[in-house]
Amino acid sequence: MTQGGQAGLFARLRADFLTGLVVVLPAALTIALVLWAIGQIDASVMPLLPGHLPYEHVAGMGVLA
Repeated sequence: MTQGGQAGLFARLRADFLTGLVVVLPAALTIALVLWAIGQIDASVMPLLPGHLPYEHVAGMGVLA
């Protein structure tokens, strides 16, 4: 492989890596934000629910309530 071929290969790998970051990072941040928001809502609503419910904790119940 010539020197120009290696430079082209590394440029393509770098471009593909950056493209992958542009796709994956927003999706990961969105999922993290949604999970955080559900946790915050659960933490504020679950104490308001009656204590005699037949379960200890169901994730997301505060959002549904």
